[in-house]
Amino acid sequence: MIYCLDRVPVLVKAKPELASVEPFKTVMTGNLEAIARLPLPDLERLVAATVTGMSVDEFHAEVTAWIPKAKNKRWNRPYTELTYLPMQEVLTYFRANGYKTYIVTGGGQDFVRVYSGKVYGIPVEQVVGSAGATSYGYADSKVGTFTQALYDEAKKDGWFVISMKNDWKRIFAFD
Repeated sequence: MIYCLDRVPVLVKAKPELASVEPFKTVMTGNLEAIARLPLPDLERLVAATVTGMSVDEFHAEVTAWIPKAKNKRWNRPYTELTYLPMQEVLTYFRANGYKTYIVTGGGQDFVRVYSGKVYGIPVEQVVGSAGATSYGYADSKVGTFTQALYDEAKKDGWFVISMKNDWKRIFAFD
């Protein structure tokens, strides 16, 4: 989403009439609190407007150029450094023990494929996710939520439930 927000000024420069149209108008203010309050349909509109019409190669080139420059405002670090160390350790452990690892993402697979090899050690053909024409149903969705029902099912089936909060001392490699 941050990539798409960063592309809005480029889009508005190409189509100045969008500067006075929501949600582009709100994004152009740079007010992060107002941007965070945009409803999901507006965010979907931003994504569609900022990435539609590019070939896969053009998109790859744009994202490849953007990633090294993009930094998280809170941590002042490149997004590629903000991966969870516990997850990196688990991926390394699985691969060392003969498992093939994948990324399954609700975000755009073409975006993730740009950095998956370097950041996670996962080749592009092992990144599965949405493509441009995919639509989602977001009703009652809480991304990252591990419900009690899912936890109970995991325990019943003998899964090991790992908690980054409880089972690791360091979350980011730079901590």
